[in-house]
Amino acid sequence: MAGINLSQSFGEKRTSSKQSLFDKGFMFVVVLALIVAAIWGGIRWFLYSTDQKIAGLQGTIDSANADLLGEDVDRIVDRDTRLTNISAAEGKDADTAALFSQLERLTVPEVHLTLYEYDHEEGKVAVSGLTDNFKFLAQQIISFKSEAPFGNIRVDKIVNTKDGKIAFTLMADIKEETAASSLPTSN
Repeated sequence: MAGINLSQSFGEKRTSSKQSLFDKGFMFVVVLALIVAAIWGGIRWFLYSTDQKIAGLQGTIDSANADLLGEDVDRIVDRDTRLTNISAAEGKDADTAALFSQLERLTVPEVHLTLYEYDHEEGKVAVSGLTDNFKFLAQQIISFKSEAPFGNIRVDKIVNTKDGKIAFTLMADIKEETAASSLPTSN
């Protein structure tokens, strides 16, 4: 049995497997690359169109702002602001002449007023005067309390002078809402 080749004892047929360039894996990669490219292109197109719309809207805003800027518009805004401030301040201040006439009417004859201060911003009144007796000072306080625009009347200072008189300072708040209705109007 010499000379028998055992390695080729079986007659194998060699089949060559032919590999295709376009197999399933390659096709998957190509389709995936096309999908990614389409998504990327869609995002780029969306960003470009959005930028174009933003640029158009910015142009519209700039032209509208150009219409709102200028000397004429500034004058109108200034006038409107002044009118608003005037109408807001119109009802806040009491008529000083009416307050003086009311003060004169409310002053007790035995009291001599020496100082009258009215703070428009805070709505406060300071009245100073001289009298001979505490009774007249009490009557003066009651007289002020009897009228509507004077509220929260308090004695700020009482001093005896060298002449034997009583010097006093009264503080009061002016009630703005009632000041206009209770004060006499001057024509």
